[in-house]
Amino acid sequence: MTIRWPSDMLNRFIAPDIDKFDRADIPDLRNRHPESSHWLGNHFLNNVLRGSFGAGAPRQFAANLIFRADTAFQRYHQARDATNEFVAASSAGSPAARKYFESIAHCESCLLNVQIFVDLFGRLEGKKVYEPGDGSNEERACLLANRVKHWGEDIVAKDGIPDNYTIPIWLTNDGIRSQKHSLDYEELSSVLDDMSTLANQIQDPAGYGQSTPPTS
Repeated sequence: MTIRWPSDMLNRFIAPDIDKFDRADIPDLRNRHPESSHWLGNHFLNNVLRGSFGAGAPRQFAANLIFRADTAFQRYHQARDATNEFVAASSAGSPAARKYFESIAHCESCLLNVQIFVDLFGRLEGKKVYEPGDGSNEERACLLANRVKHWGEDIVAKDGIPDNYTIPIWLTNDGIRSQKHSLDYEELSSVLDDMSTLANQIQDPAGYGQSTPPTS
């Protein structure tokens, strides 16, 4: 027999809005970027056999941008797969909590790696990827990542966290939310798509005949 728990209990002890979370249309980018599983290996072989971006910062930026894009891309799709499994395994009043938290863990890792990628790319370009308060997808992805990093600080802050907020970010039918910020699944996929495009470009330094990674 399946136990059906009250909505307020589920939302308080598992995650906000989990009682209403029953679908998620998260775009699959794997067919769009078929080289994604080979970025790191290709980058190594191309550097050894064909040519590299040279010594110092350009080479270091290129390697780390690919690594962060690869990690974010993997975690995004692991979150997508876990979310689909959560939806399939859940019913009204009885969410598959373990699968839910698996998806949350992958989402957190994805967002943190997006944030690192944005920082690296901004330093490479010598300019900000976004301006504070511009509401861009990149800004909101980084704001969500900040809530993951500073959750303990948020809890003990003067105003604290309301009692019904159990975790720093959670999932809804439309996207990822925190207490103050949100990012739709389509918006997150757009950020990952841009990161993947750059990773596709810089996996073969010699293919571009230049000493620094190309900009988007």
